[in-house]
Amino acid sequence: MTFLVLRKVVVKGTFLILFLLLICIYVHYRYWQQQWESDLSALEQQYIHQDIQLSQDHERANRFIQQLNDVDRHLFSYYPDDDQVQIGILQALTHAGQLHNSIAFSPSPTTIMPFRLYLQDNKLYVVATLSEYKQVLYAELTAINSRPTAQIIRQLRTIIPHDHEQDLRGLIPSYILLPDILHGLQIIPNKQKVPLAFLDKQGTIIHLTVAPIPITDMSNALQVANHKPSSVSSAAKLNYSWASLDNEHTFYLDYNTCADDPAYPAARLIMDVQDSIHNLNIHKFIIDLRGNSGGDENVLLPLFDILKSSPKIRQRIIVLVDRQTASSAMFHAVTLRKELHAVIIGEPAMGDPNAPGDILPFTLPESKMVIYYCTQEFHRAPYSVLKPDIPVSYTINDMQQGMDPVLQKALHYSFQ
Repeated sequence: MTFLVLRKVVVKGTFLILFLLLICIYVHYRYWQQQWESDLSALEQQYIHQDIQLSQDHERANRFIQQLNDVDRHLFSYYPDDDQVQIGILQALTHAGQLHNSIAFSPSPTTIMPFRLYLQDNKLYVVATLSEYKQVLYAELTAINSRPTAQIIRQLRTIIPHDHEQDLRGLIPSYILLPDILHGLQIIPNKQKVPLAFLDKQGTIIHLTVAPIPITDMSNALQVANHKPSSVSSAAKLNYSWASLDNEHTFYLDYNTCADDPAYPAARLIMDVQDSIHNLNIHKFIIDLRGNSGGDENVLLPLFDILKSSPKIRQRIIVLVDRQTASSAMFHAVTLRKELHAVIIGEPAMGDPNAPGDILPFTLPESKMVIYYCTQEFHRAPYSVLKPDIPVSYTINDMQQGMDPVLQKALHYSFQ
């Protein structure tokens, strides 16, 4: 075989390989595209009719559909990045304008960077982390993969479903830690190792490359600064716990999650509260709903009946709320203020008390992504934001010094 013939064979073989490679890429793209087209169609044809607000508000629904169509048109440029498609769906949900219309990030195997952040003055500070990163505790997160944090925050505002601007104070610190989100926004190329930059109190810049952990491990892995009274801090992992303070004149109920706790059933909690009311000389009843993002609203309702029937307690109730108090927990605060004239102390809560609720999951047929929708309308208050009667800020300096000005304000509050 001459050199010329051999060269032709090699060229033909190379072209054949390239052709087959292109065919494989095209087939794979078409399969990937059809999967997402099916999911986007399910959102438009099914999800939109199951969510009570989208099904009734045609203008809102049309905005949602337009955003989905935009995602569909960009599938070729997104290929094969599922995270970018997820960002597009989040943008569509954000245009729907409702806090509860959101994507489920847990209990799927989604990962998260091992930090808890706090947003103050448009800056993000580390308030909890793993022991190996303790050098950045209370430092400011200034950049992710050399991208300034302030710039990322502006991007996140467009993809986080929320009822009000103030909701973003509690949501941005979580979203910015999700590698799926950062990758979908094209901020990081590698989700397994994320370059971060911090600025500590001394003005020193600290660079770290961080490996994310499963989001389901977050609550047990992080070393969190504790603001709770020492008498209940040992029970902080329970859904709820209580203590008597100020020589048993103040009853403090820490309600972390609106869910029954097998380790301490709600029925037993309510009996303990009732016994304490009868046996202790209680002058003040504090319910701490800070950090409670909601759940089953019915768990604590029997307690409210007990409080209503107690003459010495029903006019002496204080409720603590913050930017993480949401959904059922926020509804509890609204109910206690309306029916028992409770004094609300802290920061504005997350969400709108009149927004739709009773959320259910909707699973996309191909990607199996879970998206929540609302099934019931609510009209609970003559206001759209639960604002405290006594505003008290909780700052990064307070956390660093182990101070809790919100609880202290409640302990020193005097009922007339």
